[in-house]
Formats: sequence, structure tokens, C-alpha cells
Amino acid sequence: FLCGVIEGLYGRPWLHPRRLELFGMMRQWGMSSYVYAPKDDAKHRTFWRIPYDTQELAQLQELIAQCAANSIEFTYAIAPGKDVRYTDESDWVALKNKVDQLLVLGCTSVAILFDDIPNSLCEDDQRAYPEAVLAHIYLTNRLLAHLKEKITGESTLFFCPTVYCSAMANYNIAQDKYLTTIGRALDPSVHIFWTGEDIVSEHITDQHLDEISHVLARPPVLWDNLHANDYDMRRIYTGAYGDGRTKSLKTKTRGVLLNPNCEYFANIAPLYSMPLFVDQSKSVQEVEDGMVDEWYCVLLQERDQHGNPILSSSSSSSSSSSSSSSSSSAPSSAPSSPSSSTTTGVSQGCDLTKDDVRLFTEVFRSPYELGPRPKAYVRGLKELLQHYCNIRPCTSADDVSSREGSWRQCGERFTQMFDRMLTIPNRAALYSFYPYLWELNEERFLLDRYMAHARDHGVCKPFTSLEHRAGTYRGGFVAQLQRMMQIDSSGVISPALSQQFVIRPYMEEDLSGVLEVCLKTGDSGQDGTHLFPEDPLVLGRRWVAPYLGPKEVAFVLEDSIGVCGYTLGAIDSREFYERYKKEYLPTMLDLYPERPQGDESTWSERDKVVNSFYTQEVYEDEAIFRDYPSHLHIDLVGRAQRKGLGSKMIRLLLQQLKARGSSGVHLEMAVDNDAAAAFYQKMGFKVIFEDSESKIMAKKL
Repeated sequence: FLCGVIEGLYGRPWLHPRRLELFGMMRQWGMSSYVYAPKDDAKHRTFWRIPYDTQELAQLQELIAQCAANSIEFTYAIAPGKDVRYTDESDWVALKNKVDQLLVLGCTSVAILFDDIPNSLCEDDQRAYPEAVLAHIYLTNRLLAHLKEKITGESTLFFCPTVYCSAMANYNIAQDKYLTTIGRALDPSVHIFWTGEDIVSEHITDQHLDEISHVLARPPVLWDNLHANDYDMRRIYTGAYGDGRTKSLKTKTRGVLLNPNCEYFANIAPLYSMPLFVDQSKSVQEVEDGMVDEWYCVLLQERDQHGNPILSSSSSSSSSSSSSSSSSSAPSSAPSSPSSSTTTGVSQGCDLTKDDVRLFTEVFRSPYELGPRPKAYVRGLKELLQHYCNIRPCTSADDVSSREGSWRQCGERFTQMFDRMLTIPNRAALYSFYPYLWELNEERFLLDRYMAHARDHGVCKPFTSLEHRAGTYRGGFVAQLQRMMQIDSSGVISPALSQQFVIRPYMEEDLSGVLEVCLKTGDSGQDGTHLFPEDPLVLGRRWVAPYLGPKEVAFVLEDSIGVCGYTLGAIDSREFYERYKKEYLPTMLDLYPERPQGDESTWSERDKVVNSFYTQEVYEDEAIFRDYPSHLHIDLVGRAQRKGLGSKMIRLLLQQLKARGSSGVHLEMAVDNDAAAAFYQKMGFKVIFEDSESKIMAKKL
């Protein structure tokens, strides 16, 4: 049974000295296999035809020798699939010669990879092979025959298919032609890599492994990407191996190879824990305690920024000779075990604790799981936001204070971990982790300040941070692209243009946006642009702009395109209309000095709005103002409608009106607008007046 590491990452390959010391740790942890397959070793994939030079071969020979010295099988992988010509004999010769370079060095295990390539062939190859899978099988079987011819004794060949997970077979592996052909025609001695249901599988079950074993006519070798992070360089995964994995891996597969983080020092905990999970030889708690101890020792090793041990003066002379002339037949002189007595000294100034290491593994656990304390922090944040947004208020002030105190204490622990990590003597590890720790600390700092703002000023007052500005915070080209698309919890990806909405207080820079919304809803809720071709702003100047002053209440709805809705409220209608007549209308008359003349039936829609500035048309009813002093307006463009957003905005507006002393609110609508009437009835409004043209609905606050 194979249990080991596949260095199959995209990005910078691991440094040669780190691989050498990894083999020593793998031996102590009970791992038996290492596959050399870094995607961006140029001669592994992109320039696979080019032979290795003398220096490169010397390093590969040392890797092979050190693996042998540590009882680890070294596998050399080559990935010609991007541009190999299967019918071109010169390409076969190039592949054979490249592999032979490794066989001469003592390598007896080879992998040929066809992952992450188009499942298509050039015209010449298509004439010889109707399907790409047939070409893949041909080349693999031919390579197997070559290995058997060249190697005396046992040899091993691994194969990575182009369809290497269920997702690539539309989750129907039993009917996938590529996979069934592999199972039927690929030599049965060839090991086949498989990643599970997905490229990064959340779950790997007995049932799934039984099914793929049947399709491939052999148990797969699991190429597990659970801790890989090359696909998202803003994340790192340091938790124990095993989340979502069956405990029967040893009986259901030919082996498990973990393809871990790009950052070498992030892989201590996952790799330490993997053979223990496969063997099921220890309890979960024992595994976690052991991996924390192991990683803690590594972080306390004195290393420079490149990961090289900083030897003490007493040991440097004796170590330098062996390190400069490393033998190809003995284990590396580099530290082989984090807890070994031969490791370098420990800095006396380091404040890091084992609980800091445990917390790190909880925060950066796996793609699909957080540890207990990060989960509690997220849960506490959600509860506080629901309280301050009046979605699910806490029962008492003491309850709020207690929840917020616990939440802040948890956040402070993250910062404490960050500060202590800065003191570790393993500077290469620190520099690897720094971007992830810094981002966590910055997010925690921002949330801490926002929660204080929400507590002291409420969520309706805009919140800004000097350290977090548009463009510098969560900004950049890629960030903008990511915000244009969204992914839900089921994995469905869709444009975020009309999906992600934010309700927030109106700001001055929103003026053009809210005026446009008024225009886009200006024809009885439909786009009114055609009604005001000569003056698209006039409608908004009549019905929106008067409500944007400091004495009124205004919220906007925004998505990634821009402002797509608003709700406006006048706290005291009497005072509002008084200000409207005395302060606002004079500015409009200056802007529109010519009152429309002639037959009103010939007036344009613009003329009618402009004339209302001169007639000072407002709704005034003292009886209604007495019981329902406030009034409101709301408009949403089409992409924001029928999503429950209108009710959320109305509730927020009513909450703010009540907080500012209003006892009731009313609004006017057309008498035949049954849909609006039904909506407001659900919001607790009732009809208090109705005639042949309009109705007034109102609600006590």
C-alpha cells in the first residue's frame, strides 16, 4: 500500500534541500512514496522533450538516493500531454530518452500524466486514434513495455487520466466513455491516479471508491488535493488529514498520495497526520496533539528566510563538510525530524505556544471545514450583525454585551496568535504564512471597529475606515472580476450583477444613481426614459432630490452595477412640505425659469413636472398628519424586484423613522395598484382613505 506525497503543485517547486529533509520526516511518519511532479518544473511539463542537464541530473540522483536511504519509493512523473504528437516517432524517442535519464540514476517508478489538458488531438493523430483516450492508452502501454525492457526486476508505472474525477465525467463515471475505455484497454498492472468526486473532493466514500474501482478494473491510487492551495493562493490548509474521507482508504485503494500546499512548511501537520488516519492507529485527539507537537518543533527551528538551518558555532564546522559533500548513498545531513536532537537551536525570544499552533490549524484547516474557534467567531459575528440590523435582536442589553464580549475575546486571540507567530525563529515558515495571517488580522481589526460603530451609532450611519479604502482594500483587477461572479453553497456559479445587494444609507455620491432609478421606474414602475428624452433628470428632481437632505431619511440599494433602488422618508410631513416650498422650490424655479404655456393636453411629461414646481402641488391632510406624520417613497429597478429586498428596505426605513420619533407613516398610491396594496398590507399597513383615483395606506409605529 502506498502512502506518501505527490509534489504535483502549480507554482514554484519546493527547494531541493527541503525535499531532502522531507524524506527523513516521511520515514519517521510511516510514509513510503514520493512522486516528483511539480507542474512548473519546466522540463516536467512545458519543455518535457528537453533533456536534463548535468546539474539537474545530479539533484535528481540525490533525491532518488535519499528516498532509497529512507525506504521511500521515488517516482518520476512526466507530463507530455499538452503538445505530444502520438504519431510522430520523434516524440516517442524524446519521451523514452527523457525517462531513460532517470532510469540510469536508479529510478524504477515512473508516472505519465495527462491531466489538465484538452481532450483532443491534432489532425494527424485523429486519423490514427478516433478518440484521445486511445492515444493515451497507446503511449502509456508502450512506455510500460519500455520500462519492463530496461529495468531488471520490478518496475512501476502510474497513469493520470484526463478525466481524473467524477465531475469531469458529469458525475456519471459508469457511463463515461473515456474511463470505461481506460478500464478495458490499459494494462492492468498500471496504477491509475484519481482525485475523487471533484478535483478537491469534500467527501470520499466507500461507495464512490467501489464504483470507480469497478469502472477502472482496479482500485485507484488516490491523488488527494484536500490540502492543495495552488488553485487559490489566498488560502492555506494546515489541518489534520481526514476531513470527509472514509476510514477504509487502505482497503479500498492501492494508495493515498497527498498533494499539499505550495508552501513547504505549511505541510507538516497534514503530512504527519495522514498515515495515522490511513492506519486508524490513534484517536483523533492523539493525532491532533501529535501534529501540533511536531509542527511546533519545526517552527522553533532557527532557519533563515530560505529555510536553511542556522547552525550554532559549535556545530557549524562539523556540519559544513558533510553538507557541502552530501553523499548519494546516505541520508541527508539536513534535519530529518522536527523533534530530532540534531535540529538547530531554539530562539529564547520566541513567545509561540502550542495552543497558538493548534489555533493556526483551526483557522486554516481545510477548504470545507473550520476548526471550533473560527466557527464560533463566525457564528458570533452573524448573531451580532443580525441583532444590530434588527433581523434577530437579542433579548436584553446584557445578552448583547455578553455575546459581543465573547466574540471580541475570540478575535483578540487571533491577533495574539499573529503577534506571537512574528517571533518564531523559523523565518522561512513565518514569511510563508505572513500573507494569510496579515489578512486575518486586518479583517478582524475592521470587524472590531465596525461592531463598535454599530453599537454606538447603529447600522444606518455610514461607516468608513481610514485603513480600508475602495481600491486599496479588496481592490485590484482580479478582485473586480471576482465580484462580477458569485458561487452559492451548492457550487452554482452565476453573474453577480443582479444577485448581491447591499442596503445602506444614502451618500452624496449616490445622487446620479438615485435620479436614474427614479427615471427607470418613472412609467408606473417601468422604464420612463422614453417619456423624458429632453430632460432625464427632471422627474428625480421632483420626487427624489427633496428627500436627500439631512433632516430626512434615505437608504439606497446597491449591487455590483450600481444603485438599483431607494427608499425615502420624511419624518414630519408638515415640516418637510414647508421646507420644500420655502427652500427647495426656489432652486427649481431658478433651474426652470420658463413655465409651460398653452394647452395642457399638448404638454410633454417634462412640462407637467416643471409646472408642478410652479403650482407647488403637495399632499396635505392635517387629519392624516396628526396620526401618521411621516410619509415614504420606494422604487426598485427591475433587476432588484421580486427578491424580498423591498420589504427589507421598508422595515429598515420604518425602524429609523420610529427611532427618530415618528408615531406613524403613510403613503399614497393609485387606487387600482392592487399589487402594491397587497404588499403593504403584509407589511402592516391599512387603507385609511380612498377615492376614485388614489388611496392612502398607513401604519402606526
